[in-house]
Amino acid sequence: MQVSKVGELIQVIASVGVLIGLALVFVEIRQNNELVGAELRAVRMVSYEEMSRHEIETDVRTLFHRSIEAPDALTDGEILKLDSYLVNIVSLLQQDAALQQAGLSTYRTDDFSNPGAFYFGGRFARAWFELNREWIAYTTPEVADGIARAIESTPVQNRFEYIEMIRERL
Repeated sequence: MQVSKVGELIQVIASVGVLIGLALVFVEIRQNNELVGAELRAVRMVSYEEMSRHEIETDVRTLFHRSIEAPDALTDGEILKLDSYLVNIVSLLQQDAALQQAGLSTYRTDDFSNPGAFYFGGRFARAWFELNREWIAYTTPEVADGIARAIESTPVQNRFEYIEMIRERL
């Protein structure tokens, strides 16, 4: 009789040990996910930083402003440069969406009012988006829908209005 009680006690202790082990595995997986999320956010920030540095070095900002002021006057080379720039913007927004879907970011991909207006508010960028909307929607429909909503509903229609809003607050 005593041997069976010892056996039952060992089973209970082993079961508790298994539960504690599972709890530790759960905690470690959660910590790992948080670390992966932090690494991915850091990579995303580096991407934004590199893109900003590229904008300054190649003077793409001036070109982007020209695309708003006089899109009909752009050369073929300038259009291709802007095309590459907008593809990079969409790629970064798609990375944000992937992080959110994976639960690794709290960035809301259903609200692109700021980047949507800032990057896609001008006539050239709107035309570019309409031409490329299908492939964007194929890969990440939430990004395409977010940009479309931002273009349609945002009060800031382009970078010039954004700059004017900043100047008014100075």
